Amino acid sequence: MNRLQIIGDSDLAVRLLVPGQRWGWEFTPPQRIAPNPLRSREPLWTDAPPPAQLIRLQQGLRRAPLVLAAGIFLAVWATVALAAWKSSLWFVALPGGIALSAAWPMWIVLRHWAIHQQFRTAESQRRARYHRAHEHWARQVAEQERRDLARAATTTLWYPLMLRPESRRVEIFGGTVDGWISLLATAGTGPLAEVTGIMVLDFTEHRVATGLAAMWRAIGQLPASAEFGDAPARLNPLAGLTAAEIGELIAVTVESDRSADAARGLRAELVERVAQCLAGPVTLPRLAAGLRMLRRLDPGPALSGAETRCLTEQLGRIDWSEPVREELRLLGGLLDLLATAPPSDATAEIRWPPAGLHVYSTTSINPRRKNLLDRLLFHRTAHSLHGAGSAAGATLIIAGADGFGVAELERLARQARRIGIRLVTMIEHLRGDLIQLLGAADGASILMRLGNAAEAAAAAEFVGRGHRFVLSQLTDQYGRGVTDGYSDTTGDSTTTSHTGGYSAGAASVSDSWSHNWSSTVNWSESTSLSTGRTVARAYEYVIEPVTFQSLPPTALVLVETGRTGRRVVAGDCNPGITLLERVSPRPRAA
Repeated sequence: MNRLQIIGDSDLAVRLLVPGQRWGWEFTPPQRIAPNPLRSREPLWTDAPPPAQLIRLQQGLRRAPLVLAAGIFLAVWATVALAAWKSSLWFVALPGGIALSAAWPMWIVLRHWAIHQQFRTAESQRRARYHRAHEHWARQVAEQERRDLARAATTTLWYPLMLRPESRRVEIFGGTVDGWISLLATAGTGPLAEVTGIMVLDFTEHRVATGLAAMWRAIGQLPASAEFGDAPARLNPLAGLTAAEIGELIAVTVESDRSADAARGLRAELVERVAQCLAGPVTLPRLAAGLRMLRRLDPGPALSGAETRCLTEQLGRIDWSEPVREELRLLGGLLDLLATAPPSDATAEIRWPPAGLHVYSTTSINPRRKNLLDRLLFHRTAHSLHGAGSAAGATLIIAGADGFGVAELERLARQARRIGIRLVTMIEHLRGDLIQLLGAADGASILMRLGNAAEAAAAAEFVGRGHRFVLSQLTDQYGRGVTDGYSDTTGDSTTTSHTGGYSAGAASVSDSWSHNWSSTVNWSESTSLSTGRTVARAYEYVIEPVTFQSLPPTALVLVETGRTGRRVVAGDCNPGITLLERVSPRPRAA
C-alpha cells in the first residue's frame, strides 16, 4: 500500500469515526426550486392616451387647410369685387384676408406644438420612472433566485442511517462480497469512537472484514485476527474450558439436525473422559490423539506417559456396546479432520468481551473440515457469551451464517440480548427456515441485492404492500366522417288576368309566364380526436422484487419496527459517501 492510499484511508477513517453505528446513508433529493412569485409582479409599460385637448387640436389641424383655403378664396373674391367697384381698398383686401384666414391655423399649430411638448415631457418622465421600477424589480428577482440557487446548492443530500436504540439485533440478507465489505467498514468504524469492542466471525472465506480492519489501522488501532484452517492457528479454541465444557462443545459441533439428545450426550461423555486425562492445555490434536487411544489406535507422540495410562484405565470403564463404538468412530474421524496442526499458542483463548476489533475466520480446502471449523468457532463464541457478564456497547458480527439453523441463531440471539450486546447476522441467501429470522421484535432487517427470483419475492413480501394510484389505461380515439349531396329543382308558372271597365268601353288582357330552376350541391367533412387516461387504485408491492434483483452492490433497504411504528428506508453503505459534500453528521429528523 503506497503513501497515497494510507493518507486516503486515514481521511476516510477519520470521517467515519463518529459515535454510533452508521449502517449507511439515506439520500434525500433536493426540493425543486419553486417559481419566483416576484416574476408575476413585473412592472408593465402601457402607453398613456393623449390628452383630450391635444386630440381636439389634432382635429383642428385636419380642418386648418380647409379654413385657410376658404379664407384665401373669400379674400380673392373680395379683392375682385372691390376692384370692380373701383374701390381704393381693393389692394388691402387680399393680404388682409389671407392674414386673417391664416391666423386661426397658426394658433392651432402653435397650441398643438406646446401641448404636445408638455405631453412628451410627461411621458419621458413616466418612462424614466418605469425603467427605474423595472430595474429594481429585476434586481429583486435576480437576488431571490440567487438565494434559492445557493440554498439548493447547500441543501443536505445524505443523512446517516442509524438504528433505533432498542434494535439490538440486525439480520442482513443478500448482498455481494463488495457490499458486505463496505457495510462492515461503514458500520464498524463508528464504535471505535465509543471505545467499544467488535468481534467478527467470518465464515465466508472472502475476508469481508478487510475494509473494517483497514479503517481501524488507519486510526492507529491494530486489530487482532486469527484464521482457523489447514495451517496452525494462533489461538486454541479449547483453551480456558473445563473437560465437561470441552465435551459439550465438541458434541454440539459435530451434531447434525437429526442428532438425538442421547447421541449428543454420549459424545459429550466420551470427549469429557478423554479431556479429563489430558494434562495442561487441551488442543484439538491432543484430543484427537486421546480418542485414537480409546479406539485402540496409535495415538502418536502427542500424549505423555501419564496421559496414556489414564486413557488405558478409561478403556475398562466404557460400555463397549455397538452405539458406543459407532459414536467413538464418528468422533475420532471428525476430530482427526479438525486436528490438522497444533495452535502456535496453546494457552491463547477466545475471550469475551473483545478489546478493540477481533476478526476470526475459517478456511479449508476440505468442505467437511470447513463446516466443522465454522460450527466449532460459532459454538465456542456462544459459550463465551454464556459465561460473560454485561458488555453493553459491544458488537458480535457473524458473516456467512447460512450454514446454521434457526434454533442455533435464536439461542445465540438470546445470549446476546441477556448481556446487552448487538448481534449482527449476515446471511447470503433468503431461503428455507432462515426466512423466519425476518422482522425480529427487538431488531432490524437489512435487505441487499438478492439475485434469485424467489428470494427477491420473499424480500418484497416482507417489506409489504401498499395502496397507490397507478396509470391503468390509455385511450386514443380518432374519427373522420364525410357527407355529400346533390339536388335539382325545376318549376313553371303561368298567370292570366282580365280587366274590364265601363269607362269609354276600355278593357285589358294580360298574360305572364315564368320558369325557375335551381341546383344545390353540399359536401361536409368532420374529424374527431379524443385522448383518455384512467388511474386506478392498486394494492401492490412497496418495492418490487425486480428492484431487489437489480440493487447496486452497496445499496440496501432497512426495515425496522419500533415504538413509533414501522419504517422502511432505502440507503447506501458505500463508506466513500462520507467524503462527499452536503453530507449531514446527524440522522434526518423523523
